[in-house]
Amino acid sequence: MIGQVINRVISATIKRRKHLYQKALAVLLLLAISFFGTPSTAHLGQTGEILLKEIEDYIKGYYIYRVEEKHFPLQSLEELPAVFQDPYSAYLDKERMDAFRGDLDRILPGGIGLSLEQKGSGITVTSVFNGTPAQRAGIQSGDLIISVDGNFVSSLTAEEVALRIRGEKGSKVKLLLRRENEDLGFSLVREKIALPLVESSWVDRGIALLRIYSFGEGLAGEMATLLKELRAAGLEGLILDLCNNQGGYVEEALAMCSLFTDGVLLNVRERDRAWQEIQGPAAGMPFSIPMVVLVNGGTASAGEIVAAALKENRVAALVGGVTFGKGTMQTLFELDGEGCLKLTTAEFISPRGRIIEGCGVEPQYLVPAGGDQLLVALGILHGWPVAGEGIGLSQPIRWGGQAYYPLRSTLQVTGRGIAAGELPGVYLFYWNSILYRLDLGKKILSWVDDSSGATQSAPILLHQGSTYVQEKFLKKMMELPF
Repeated sequence: MIGQVINRVISATIKRRKHLYQKALAVLLLLAISFFGTPSTAHLGQTGEILLKEIEDYIKGYYIYRVEEKHFPLQSLEELPAVFQDPYSAYLDKERMDAFRGDLDRILPGGIGLSLEQKGSGITVTSVFNGTPAQRAGIQSGDLIISVDGNFVSSLTAEEVALRIRGEKGSKVKLLLRRENEDLGFSLVREKIALPLVESSWVDRGIALLRIYSFGEGLAGEMATLLKELRAAGLEGLILDLCNNQGGYVEEALAMCSLFTDGVLLNVRERDRAWQEIQGPAAGMPFSIPMVVLVNGGTASAGEIVAAALKENRVAALVGGVTFGKGTMQTLFELDGEGCLKLTTAEFISPRGRIIEGCGVEPQYLVPAGGDQLLVALGILHGWPVAGEGIGLSQPIRWGGQAYYPLRSTLQVTGRGIAAGELPGVYLFYWNSILYRLDLGKKILSWVDDSSGATQSAPILLHQGSTYVQEKFLKKMMELPF
């Protein structure tokens, strides 16, 4: 089933049918599910029996995890949490289904138009969207949320505060905000709001920042249009912000990747099937431009598909923290009984075969939480490699027709360190969770390949008391986009 879905994804011809709506999802988003609690079949009567039989058939046929027969036949929806072996599979009644799709496509039935982020112990407004109640009221980016409807929010997460701000269209919400040293009160009426999937801004001469909030319906098309407009306006470098992007539709993630590369985008495996390489839908000549992608621990699922694909095809440098680590894919099955079943039907790994589930995607440039990712990104773009120049690295030296870069400064500029090993002249460092062993006596750098288990090695050059490694090693193993 997921193989059929992926084939439709690749050809960009996913069709909606009257009784069965199937669409591949790679999304962490759980708010729409957890907010409404577990549904009940008690009020469904005979319809409940039909619904349970449908759900059971889909679980037996397509769920990636094996379920013990003792759980069947299903007697109630309340049993499902014990049946599912992952946190992303769930039955959604119509209300929860609409809320889930609304969150994916950033449609709020009742909201005020704010984007929030947790900074330290406070919840801060990061964006105020045009044409919304928040924008008309004068709320500004940087305002600190103190209370919602008179209830202090200092102990809540950004997601919990966002849920309190949301409500029914036409209802009121009162906010107390702090701006610099002044407390400001606002009373706003909630509206139905279509929030943008992506926003663009110029952050330096010729360099644009695209903040991608969700891989919702139509994101790839919006991206293609934006890129054309930005190029016409003099675009020279691009920063994609995927921080806290929790994913969305697989087809949108693959189509967006295909704007920049025609390489392999991911590997997918459904239950009892072999791994399958996936390439995105043909998008013509890839959009070639120096690019940096910002990620953090909140970048998940489809966001991780994009981060890994752009990194491993060497079209972008990743900056930030290791991503969340969700490497499973869901399918939505619309049910004749009522609502839909969101079921985990496949797992995915990176184009080079790296596991994402539980591991995440490691950026080439590590920036700790609270660090200035944008500043690092701009530094990289201003030093983007031309004719062998390094990406923010020290200048190379040439030996035997090969370019060599200083290892220690390369590790430092990418946010890593190197430590003494078990013997004199031996040093160790990690990159992409692989342990590298530098032996100055033997003049080699060695490691164990994570796919074959074989020991690999690369030559080093000792020059004026420093260790240098070949540019081709930095390209292949460290994936720096020369």
